[in-house]
Amino acid sequence: MEGSVDQSVKELQTLVTTLSQENLTLSDDNKLQDIGDRLLSLLETFPRHTDTSQLKGHMSSIHTAAVTLWNVAVAFRASGNTRKSFVAQLRHVSLGLVLLSEPLSPPISHFKKVLAMSLKTARAWIDADNYVMADAAIVHGWEQTERLLKGVGGDPEGFAIVSASKVRLLACKSEAWLGLSEQERALDCIGQAKQLLPHVSQSERAWVAVLCYNLGLDLYHQGAATQCLNWLKESYEIGRQGNCIEATKQAKTLRLITIAYLEADTAGEWIKALNTVELSLTEHLHPTGLFLKLRVLLKGREVSSGQEVQIRSSLLDLIRCPDSEIDLCLSGVKITADTPGLSELALNSLSAIKERHNSPHDTSKCVLLQLELLLKSDRIDESLQLLTGTADQLVESDVCKQTVMVLWEHATRLVETGRHHQALLLYEHCLNRYSGCGLGESNLAKLHRNVASCLLELSRFEEAQSALRSAVRYGSVNPYTHYIGYKLALLQNNSSLAGEHLSNMISSYDSNSVKSAGEVSIEGLLSLSVQVAFETGNKLVACSALEELVLSRGQVSSSTLSSLRCLVRLKLTLMEGMSEEDTADMRRQVVKLISTAYNQLIKSKSNEDTDLSPEVGWFSKVAWNLALQSQTDYSTMKDLFSLSMRLNKLSILDPSSQSRQRSCLIGASAAGLKYLKGVLDEREVKSVTEEVLSFVEQGKQLCTADRYGQTDRSLESSLVFFHLFEIETKHKLGYQNLNSCLEEIALLPTADSKIFEAIASITCEGSLPSKRLAVKSLQLAIERHNSSNTDTNKLAQLQHSLITLLLSNDMLVDSAGRENAFKTFKFILSNLDTREANGMQKYPEIDTVWLMTKAWNLGIIQFSKQLFVEAERWCGLSLKFLYQLREMKSCYETQMTNVYSEILTKLPDSCDGMLQQPDH
Repeated sequence: MEGSVDQSVKELQTLVTTLSQENLTLSDDNKLQDIGDRLLSLLETFPRHTDTSQLKGHMSSIHTAAVTLWNVAVAFRASGNTRKSFVAQLRHVSLGLVLLSEPLSPPISHFKKVLAMSLKTARAWIDADNYVMADAAIVHGWEQTERLLKGVGGDPEGFAIVSASKVRLLACKSEAWLGLSEQERALDCIGQAKQLLPHVSQSERAWVAVLCYNLGLDLYHQGAATQCLNWLKESYEIGRQGNCIEATKQAKTLRLITIAYLEADTAGEWIKALNTVELSLTEHLHPTGLFLKLRVLLKGREVSSGQEVQIRSSLLDLIRCPDSEIDLCLSGVKITADTPGLSELALNSLSAIKERHNSPHDTSKCVLLQLELLLKSDRIDESLQLLTGTADQLVESDVCKQTVMVLWEHATRLVETGRHHQALLLYEHCLNRYSGCGLGESNLAKLHRNVASCLLELSRFEEAQSALRSAVRYGSVNPYTHYIGYKLALLQNNSSLAGEHLSNMISSYDSNSVKSAGEVSIEGLLSLSVQVAFETGNKLVACSALEELVLSRGQVSSSTLSSLRCLVRLKLTLMEGMSEEDTADMRRQVVKLISTAYNQLIKSKSNEDTDLSPEVGWFSKVAWNLALQSQTDYSTMKDLFSLSMRLNKLSILDPSSQSRQRSCLIGASAAGLKYLKGVLDEREVKSVTEEVLSFVEQGKQLCTADRYGQTDRSLESSLVFFHLFEIETKHKLGYQNLNSCLEEIALLPTADSKIFEAIASITCEGSLPSKRLAVKSLQLAIERHNSSNTDTNKLAQLQHSLITLLLSNDMLVDSAGRENAFKTFKFILSNLDTREANGMQKYPEIDTVWLMTKAWNLGIIQFSKQLFVEAERWCGLSLKFLYQLREMKSCYETQMTNVYSEILTKLPDSCDGMLQQPDH
């Protein structure tokens, strides 16, 4: 253990030597931090100062190291070349070493020295925001006060010193608790310190009062108005003990308490604030206190009515106070005027200010405030009279500048409310005073533009033209100047000049200069231009300018989408009342614009901070609605549905977005197929069919992806349409095998007979494989119809189509075709038997006759070819249809029976035992 102490002392001496001899600065912060941390660790390795037997022989070295460390800490603190925490570390270690090296019977001076070191160490830790370590130093200090108290005995002077030390320690402890957000504990420490104050000097009491004030002030600046009140009250109370704080400072404390009450903003606090500020004025009459009292009374008027007499008296007290400066008096008038119902009192009080502050400069300030209050009260005529009567009092540069700004600001508000005549009068006064205010030519140009705008609204066009020329003289490159010219030209029905001004407005646009002038952006000007064009019936002018901005110049910026929206709106408006040919041309122009918007949205999508959903939604809806209005213009309809689909892809992926995409793809596919019916050019046919096939594939993928985990019938219905379009498209492209497409549709429950009938209609013309596909489609149509419908007329129509297709020449070229036709006839016949047996709706007799006739004629054809066996099969089948007849049976029975008998006689002998007369 002794070797360990020797080693620790040796390392301590090395570290102390390093600190005292090397010229370490703030740049060596890391090294200093390592040394400080190591010194604290070394201190922990030494035995407690209550058991120093192991330190014999090292006491002198330790004490020397302690003194050196303290001096180094003082030097570092004085130089400001290191962190506060490092100084605190050095002092903490020095204090610990002094306690370790304490002699066996220390004198009173030693206690005093350790006490002083403890206080300074605690202060160093508090300054470094380490309140836990500060408390450790305070504990050491408190121990020394107890030892010191025993040493001084009953000596009054010694007791006073001990009491003062305890007060300081308690104050430090209070700060530490406050740093740890322990408000109540911090106040308890101050309460303990207050009990000792009668035993300390006036200067110590004043020190505690100032400390409480500073802590309260810190809390106030931190926004803790309620908490700061406790500390400020403590400061005031302590300062009252023996009048240790002069009255001016006590009044200052009370004023801060008043402000804290005001900012607490509760109904009852303003009364406390009023009592406090009156107490501050009793302590010391100060203009700030008078102003604060006025604030409190005005606050009280907001809470409860009344106080007008007190407010008037308080305002006059502020104005008449010998120490009140002009600016503070005017501030009092302003806050009074800002209170509802007191503007007249504020205006009347200005005469009292003019009496006391009658220098030209002060008078001009009063007149300027009077002008502001009159304008704020909307007393325009009185304001104009004041301007006319005091023209010579508002000539100083600063006052003149403020006058122009006040007039300008209020004129702008008048314009916003449509009071252009009164605004014009104020703008003219601005122009009269402008030469002396030094606001520059750019603002002068803006002022002339404002004058011109007012004159335009008043329909004083010639005067507006003159004002505009002045604006051009001082700011020709400003786009807003050209906007005024554009508006003037439109109001004078000069469309060509309006177009010229609008082009100049676009070409002269400079975002930096516009922002510095505080004017609207180019998209704002364009929107205004469009609005003016609408109002004056000159839409083509705005339309041309927007096209130049968006398309001709290829501008890509944040304003592009806004400009595109304006342009699309214009185009849609222009379409109203146009001929069909012009409407179609305008619609194609809109397609280009929406396509441009889509490309811009694609570029903007990379910016994650930009919300594109409003723009995407707007353009997609326009494309959709315009597609629905395209009627027979199927090419444009296809492009618009396609654009709407692509735009919807940019929106948030949700069920509604996916549904819109499916609908758009269905519309685009259908429109494309309609368009193909009128196209003769083979290359265009191939191009469009491939495009439609692309729509179909996208739609199928979308439906398939959406179907996972869902049972939405609308998805299956959409998928049916896409398969239908696929068959039609591939049929146009000459695909031979489309059976797989038909099978996929057959698997979908929502595919009804109409779908298969449509497929048959598409494929019945063409090659033999296509006709066979049509046959399958009609068979599926009949099957679906029978399963869900009792309409026999529709059933007859489907069967009629199927038989017609089966009996076409190319379907009967081989025995398989004829056999398929025969089986179909038999299937239909069996259905007729089933319907009759089940008592269902009767099959139309005329359709039965048609079936009978078709079978009979086919048999007769076979008979004419001497194919007697085949003839017997078909004619026998026809006779079975004959026996289904009711009213018309007698018309055919005799002839058909006779012919059938003749056919039987022609059969080979080998068939005699096999064939029989059909059953009746």
